[in-house]
Amino acid sequence: MQYLCTRQGNMTLSSFFVSIRHNNSTHNWILNSHDSGDVTIDTLAQVLANNIVRFRCRRCLQHFESWKNKAENDIPLNDASKQALRAFLGPTFGTPDHEYREPNIDHLEGFVGEWLWYFLSIENPTETILHKVPPGFKSTDPGGDALLIHRLIGNELLFRLWEMKKFAPKATDSTQQLNSTVNRAYSQLNSSNFSRQSWKSEAPSALVYPFSGQEKAGKVS
Repeated sequence: MQYLCTRQGNMTLSSFFVSIRHNNSTHNWILNSHDSGDVTIDTLAQVLANNIVRFRCRRCLQHFESWKNKAENDIPLNDASKQALRAFLGPTFGTPDHEYREPNIDHLEGFVGEWLWYFLSIENPTETILHKVPPGFKSTDPGGDALLIHRLIGNELLFRLWEMKKFAPKATDSTQQLNSTVNRAYSQLNSSNFSRQSWKSEAPSALVYPFSGQEKAGKVS
C-alpha cells in the first residue's frame, strides 16, 4: 500500500458527492455520484485512505500519526509503528517493502468500496444510528459487508445490512448485467441468518460499486 494521507483537514467524504434519494412505494434507494471535474479522484482517495487508517488505528492513534507524518513529510517510521502498521494494513493492502504478496485487485477494490459506503452512510444518516458494525478486517471475511441499526419515530428499529459487488459492464447496454449483479448481492444477503431475524427492516441493501464512467455508489434499500 502506498502511504497516502490527506492535507484537506477534516473534510468529509460526503462533500465529494452529490446524493439523491429516490423513494418508491416498495423500496427506496440512494445514488451518490462523484464528478472528477469538481474534485479529482486522487483527492477523494487521499481523504478515504486517511479515514481508513485512522479507523484501523483508533485505539493506538500514535501509529496513525506516524503514518501521517510518513505520508506528508517522509519522516521514517519507528520500529513500533512499522510493526503495528504492517499488522493493521499489510494483510489487505500490502506493504511498501512487499513483505505481503500483492493483494487481489478485485478484493482490494471491493474492500475500498465497503469503507467508502460505510463512511458515507454514517456521515449523514437519515435516521438515528444506534449501533454500527463496520466492514471486516479483510474483504473476504464472511457475512455482510457492514451493518447499521437505526431507531425510527415511534421507537421501532430498522437495520441496514449490505453486500458489496463489483460491476464492470462489458457492453454499452449493460442493464441486464447490472440487474444480475444486484440480484446476486441481494440473494446473498437475503439468505443470511441475520436478514431473517425479527427486526423491522427495509430489504437488505445491495450495493454495486463502481459503475463505468462517472464514479457512482448506489444503495438499494
